[in-house]
Amino acid sequence: MSNRLEPTREQRPPPLRLTISSAFVPLLGTILVLALAPVRSPLLEHEATIALGPLSDQTPPLAALLGTALLALGGQDEFSLRIFGVLVGTLVLAGLIRLGDRLFSNRAGVLAALVLPCSVAGRIVLGSDLGVAPFEALATVAALAAIRGFGVTKRSGLHAGVASGVAAGFAGPGALWLVVMAGLWMWKLRGLTLRNLLPVVIWTVLVWFGLETIAAQILLPGSLPTLAWISCATPVAMLPSEIVATSLAILVLLPACALGIWIRPPDWPQRGSPRFLAAWLGLAVVVVLAGGSIVPLVLGLALAAGVALSFALMRGRQRTLWIFLVLTAVGALALSLAPRPEIDRRADLDRWAVREAARFLRRNLPLTAELYISEHARDRISWYGRRLAWSFSKLDELPFKPTTAIYSLLPRRSLIETPAALREPLPRTIDLADQRYRVVAEFGPWAVLRSGGEPAEPAAPVPAASPDAPSAGP
Repeated sequence: MSNRLEPTREQRPPPLRLTISSAFVPLLGTILVLALAPVRSPLLEHEATIALGPLSDQTPPLAALLGTALLALGGQDEFSLRIFGVLVGTLVLAGLIRLGDRLFSNRAGVLAALVLPCSVAGRIVLGSDLGVAPFEALATVAALAAIRGFGVTKRSGLHAGVASGVAAGFAGPGALWLVVMAGLWMWKLRGLTLRNLLPVVIWTVLVWFGLETIAAQILLPGSLPTLAWISCATPVAMLPSEIVATSLAILVLLPACALGIWIRPPDWPQRGSPRFLAAWLGLAVVVVLAGGSIVPLVLGLALAAGVALSFALMRGRQRTLWIFLVLTAVGALALSLAPRPEIDRRADLDRWAVREAARFLRRNLPLTAELYISEHARDRISWYGRRLAWSFSKLDELPFKPTTAIYSLLPRRSLIETPAALREPLPRTIDLADQRYRVVAEFGPWAVLRSGGEPAEPAAPVPAASPDAPSAGP
């Protein structure tokens, strides 16, 4: 048993079978993402940070390189920026089907690939938002498939290390849970030794630092990746409305999944790799609680739901199965027809308001004008306004005394004293932080303010004196 990680004869992994499900389901998932996700809506703040590339000081090298590459490929509008990630999400669905087939069955992988795009979190992982989530997901699926192949082929350790390094390059140190997962699976196979684990660790570190160095050289020739770059990442951001929508989608699938768990086969521990999936979910929960990426947890939950649904389809009685399928269909229909929550409408209004405010500033402000933006919209204003802007949290934190015309973009909520005033236009002038600010324009929950000296009014034209006019005198 201790030699399972180093087989005496090289064995090939199971062949990659191209079936109708493995070819059709990823395309169906991509169509669902394009139909359900707001791929043409204005960018969010973390998306604008990546779109700015190296112009933003908060972007890791690989994320900045992604933004630069998208711009070089002609990504000027929202759809063209996001479509490349959606195409990578198609590969993620194909890899998830392959991984589910290797761990449990082809039916479990197909159902997992169908469940993933049904939630907002799953669509984000599949590239509905501009970010590194689909690239991290693809590397994570590849690493887990290689880890499951320990003891089958000698190259599985190399493949696991390379894929883990790629995931760490996009997700930061949080992706090192894959190395821990490799150690746990080696321990399960009774082959956890320094000789077996060390190559995985070395390849992970080499690929991780190599990707960071290459990205830094492309963006800033002659520079090396700093510790701040290596330790940071661009996490998958979710709005409160998206968290609520994902929770509701899980509740809709819960009855059918509960049925599958209830009627699971008696020999289910020997069917597939339940311990592998349990270790995967446990480490993913730890990563999320530590502030890391949600990608491993979303992928693990989708596969767990696929396994439970496959049990329900295989062993459920026809009458009972139809009842739960009807309940699931009714829940999905009610979820799609339910009115959108207020928090979701406010999020959409914020997207459009910031974009229109940025376009207003681009049309009406010269490039030499000083512009200060709330930190929650700085990168979006910089992207849509085609100009760099300073950020601050409150007006009293401005590091200057306004003597010239200085413009600011602030949330209207921070400029009023009573919530009832949110429904009314702001006054013409506002006194804040011992300064008087003029309200230039309002866009939904945002307002453009102007402070500093007033522009000099043009002098009234003086008519020329007529030569026949009488001279002044007594």
